Amino acid sequence: MAVAIAHLAENVKRRLFIAALWRRAIWTSRPRMLPSPPAATTSRGASLDPFRRGVLVRIPKAFLSIPVRGARVSLAAIACLALWLAVAAGPAMAKTISIVALGDSNTYGYGIKRPGTYPSQLEILLQARGYDVDIVNRGVSGDTTFDALGRLEKAVPEGTDALILFLGRNDWRRNTPPSAISHNLEIIIGQMRQRGIPVLLVGFKPHDFSDVAEKYGVLYYPDFFDGTMVLNRKLRKYRLGGGDIAGHLNADGYAVVANRMLPSVEQLIAQVSD
Repeated sequence: MAVAIAHLAENVKRRLFIAALWRRAIWTSRPRMLPSPPAATTSRGASLDPFRRGVLVRIPKAFLSIPVRGARVSLAAIACLALWLAVAAGPAMAKTISIVALGDSNTYGYGIKRPGTYPSQLEILLQARGYDVDIVNRGVSGDTTFDALGRLEKAVPEGTDALILFLGRNDWRRNTPPSAISHNLEIIIGQMRQRGIPVLLVGFKPHDFSDVAEKYGVLYYPDFFDGTMVLNRKLRKYRLGGGDIAGHLNADGYAVVANRMLPSVEQLIAQVSD
């Protein structure tokens, strides 16, 4: 939140600075004002940017009434106006990136409130860094890789830009051979590649799926629980507690997951941008 406020303050400072430059840049000997053409506005006085249809930007009144007779407008003044439009309308040009987090109870966030899940916390971290992202939680408690295959089309709908894939722990608990887990992950990744959706494959100890990631040329994050475990046991402060025999993470544990995974997800977003 503090980072977002700082970004907003910096944006306001830039706009005020540009407006000041504009006032200094216009020179006139005998200004005679011509009536400005009517500008489409909202009830709050926001003017429609003539260069972007349907996008509202705030333009100072000084920019809407420019002395045109007996006046010379410098190139600096024109540049100031261009800068203002860029600052005001620029952020709206970005397309929201839709990322699906596909997984089991560790993705769903078993036993905790929705804001505490790792997809929710990861989304907040990315937005604080200036990314326009929406992370959709498609975790289902108890899901195996085979189960996920059956709901893949619905879980990853059209319009999805990227996928975070973390599955296999329930397969492992049911003594599914690692080769079968890898095979199902390959099918999921293969379908995503056919659709042009970049993937971040997430592994977990003791299994290593880096060979799958390398085979299909996707990003790989080695251990979902990195930072929450010591000697293959989850730290008590990060465990859900309350009789949870499966040892799920609590919100603090998922905060560690989100922070550790963040750089890899930024690489994933870069692939969407490319």
